[in-house]
Amino acid sequence: MDDAKRELVQVWLTKALSDLTSAKKLAAEPEPCPDTAIYHCQQAGEKVIKAFLVFHDQPFEKTHDLTELVELALPFSPAFAAWRDAASRLTPYAFDFRYPGPRIEPSREELHGALADATALHDFVLALLPEAVHPPATARQPNSNISQCEDEIENPDGVATVQDPICGDMMRITIRVKDGRIEDIKFKTLGCAAAIATSSITTELAKGKTLEEAKQITRLSVAEALGGLPSNKMHCSNLAAEGLHKAIEDYLAKKK
Repeated sequence: MDDAKRELVQVWLTKALSDLTSAKKLAAEPEPCPDTAIYHCQQAGEKVIKAFLVFHDQPFEKTHDLTELVELALPFSPAFAAWRDAASRLTPYAFDFRYPGPRIEPSREELHGALADATALHDFVLALLPEAVHPPATARQPNSNISQCEDEIENPDGVATVQDPICGDMMRITIRVKDGRIEDIKFKTLGCAAAIATSSITTELAKGKTLEEAKQITRLSVAEALGGLPSNKMHCSNLAAEGLHKAIEDYLAKKK
């Protein structure tokens, strides 16, 4: 990668981080500006995906539609499939609330949801890109913990919580099984961006698989699906695979 490309990707990521930081500050009490804050959530998501596309030399039209950008990113990382819903939620905020209309500003719950989506999407994409293109502000904080949550499956057929004893990353996997296949799978993760990325891609790899097929998902297949992981982050892929396998074991134990 030449210097010009590295700098361009870094600028896109820096702009995305600036939008995310602005959103958090504008959402802060006691005098929040929710209409402006939620706009910056959309902008953070848009720019971080565009940074990923620039890194992979994928052209894109001038657009604010995150769902279009996610589809362009999918060939380079199938894990983006898990972010279609978040992209769909964030996209309208490029225009909603910016001008007079029936709704002047988002609800507190809506804003907090947008902040969670934007933060998680930003950190997910950052984990897919080499540190050489990361903006300086994040490069100085490589060990800061973040969290990504999906709604847990109610009354799951199998559940497992796993934690890395060294770095402290924690994942909770819940599964629903029908006719011997994983019909649905959700995750909750507390940890670094790589932990979130591996959790996300593991759910994509396992969904629809038979239990035997899902048990064949290993840390190497998780890392390969992400396009590779730095050696110091391989433990994240191991944790995700372990969580999946233990959730299956929990399901099988309950059936006995």
